[in-house]
Amino acid sequence: MTGPTIGPTIGPTTEGSTAAPQDALSDAGREARRKRRRIGVITWLAAALVLALALVGTSPSWAPAMSSILPWGQAGGSNASFQALADRLDAAEAQLKNPPSPASAAPPDLSDIEARLARLEQQAQQPSADLKRLDQVTHALEAALGGNEERLAALETRIGNLSDNPDRLLFVALSQLAAALESSRPFSGELKSAEALSGNRPEILAKLETLDAAATAGMPSVAALAQQFDTEAAPALLRRAPEAEAADESWWRRALARLQGLVVVRRVDAPAASGDPVAAAVAGAQAALAKGDLAGAVKSLADLPAGTLAPALAWLKAAQARLDAEAAVAGATQSVAQGIANGVAKTGGADGSKVP
Repeated sequence: MTGPTIGPTIGPTTEGSTAAPQDALSDAGREARRKRRRIGVITWLAAALVLALALVGTSPSWAPAMSSILPWGQAGGSNASFQALADRLDAAEAQLKNPPSPASAAPPDLSDIEARLARLEQQAQQPSADLKRLDQVTHALEAALGGNEERLAALETRIGNLSDNPDRLLFVALSQLAAALESSRPFSGELKSAEALSGNRPEILAKLETLDAAATAGMPSVAALAQQFDTEAAPALLRRAPEAEAADESWWRRALARLQGLVVVRRVDAPAASGDPVAAAVAGAQAALAKGDLAGAVKSLADLPAGTLAPALAWLKAAQARLDAEAAVAGATQSVAQGIANGVAKTGGADGSKVP
């Protein structure tokens, strides 16, 4: 069994009656819009026509001023510019086809250049003072070099003579050793050189070897020994003399002699008293040392008794060592000099002449 249908029933009759009024309304709207468009186009065309008529009517007042920027106003100017450019090109072509002759061209002005060349030639012919001074300096240098060449030749000759004779080299080395020995400085370098050159002279080498012990430290010079004698040895000798004289006396005489030796007052420039041999010996030694005579000073003290001479034994030892060293070097130098003199006397001098 079928029940009743609930709800509205939409049938064909209801749809057809609703669509007809809607189509009518849409057609009316489209027609209204087309009318409005036509009216707008007609209005715009009318305004454009009115504007064009107004411009044409007023053209005499504004057209001349605007002709330079208008397309139809630039045609004349462009043609004139093109014509001017064409004329210039024609003139250039005509000048290239018919160049001016060299004779008709004006010659360049060379007077300034010619004047400058003339001045330069004049300066070259007359040398300046600087060049003259340079020539003088050059001549002076050449003269000096010429003199130096002669001196160099002489030195080469002397060196050749020295190399030919070993004794000459040994003589130079001994002279250097003697000069070094005069001071208080070490002389090991000079001594080694002299010993190396005296290898073929055993008698000279033996004398030089006696100096080996003192070469490293050196020896006191004569001046140093004189000062040491005045400040140490001489006062000690003068103090020692009273004690030595009272050695065999009683104890109080020995004590008195020692007290007397504590203070020594003596005039150095006064002659020694004849009864005081110690003072006389000290004065004689000081006088010899003042003259640089070390041997004379040692000789002045040699006659003093051993007991009196004891305070000066160290000084006497140093003085005698220096005297022995000087004697050894002097003897070696004299021996070598004698050998050189004998060789020159036999062979002749440097220039070939005999030495008398």
